[in-house]
Amino acid sequence: MTANLTTRLGQLVDVLTPDTTNTRIGVANASPTRTLDVTGTGAISTSLAIGGATIGTNALAVTGTSTFSSTVTNSGATTLSGALTYGGVTLSNAVTGTGNMVLSASPTLSGTVGGALTFSGALTLSSALTYGGVTLSNAVTGTGKMVLDTSPTFTTQITAPDASTWGTSGILGAVRCLVGGTSITNACDIQTTFNGGTRNGLGAVDTSNTNGAQLAKFFITASTLIGSITNNSGTGVLYNVTSDKNLKNDLGAIDTSSIFEKLQTHSFSWKVNGKIEAGFFAQEVFEHIPYAVKVGKGVPGDDDYEPWAMDKSMLVPHLWAEVASLRARVTALEAKVN
Repeated sequence: MTANLTTRLGQLVDVLTPDTTNTRIGVANASPTRTLDVTGTGAISTSLAIGGATIGTNALAVTGTSTFSSTVTNSGATTLSGALTYGGVTLSNAVTGTGNMVLSASPTLSGTVGGALTFSGALTLSSALTYGGVTLSNAVTGTGKMVLDTSPTFTTQITAPDASTWGTSGILGAVRCLVGGTSITNACDIQTTFNGGTRNGLGAVDTSNTNGAQLAKFFITASTLIGSITNNSGTGVLYNVTSDKNLKNDLGAIDTSSIFEKLQTHSFSWKVNGKIEAGFFAQEVFEHIPYAVKVGKGVPGDDDYEPWAMDKSMLVPHLWAEVASLRARVTALEAKVN
């Protein structure tokens, strides 16, 4: 037994290199640079005490590659000066990688995620999360942009900061909505771009086929309706504008004589395609019935050009009055002849 002990002590002395000047000892290291400098692989079967405790108060420096076959628990903060690879994901100052990282049931993320972050399940936010200038909390808010996938699903309403009381679901308030197209200039500009050969533009479906169902409503405030498009007994639609007697002051009958003497109808062709039609020129109608015309801006080719336009239905009361006047005169003439 003594011989075996002597042999083992001799073997230990062979691998130990003491440095009494600097109070260091090397294990398989002839030139130790630290208090304990080990070259090779070391195994610790229980705990490693650093600073007098199993929870280290000092730094543990690993200059090579370390492999942990089971769980590594750290009750404090871990600072990485290099890269740490876990489950195929490389962690450095930022979290990067193409593999998967399994987080706890309620992980806390701080700092910046530089690339894509993919969640296979639900993401619950207990505080604010900022992404691309958009702040996400319990609701989606912010002034930046959010890029959604090609088929996003909304289970609750999207509410803008100044949401009104228009309904209980949908997109509320002064938001900007772009469906197709390339740019938005004003709040709630809606533009749709589609191939008319295979697709349709905007559509509204009344699945109940209810007479009077409002397929579209037009407001100037949240409660002031100025027009609508409604279901007409399932056989067509009505294009409605506000015409309530209770909202009008009666100024008497209209005089149509000067209009029919001066307002000219035209046969014309459209410059864009040569199509021939008959009708009015909005600029001429404006001189006699200005409220039937939407005034344009500039000329074709101008950056801010807007064509003149008119609502021909505004001429109907004048036609009606003129026909009534003609009937009255015909009746008077017939009475004289008879």
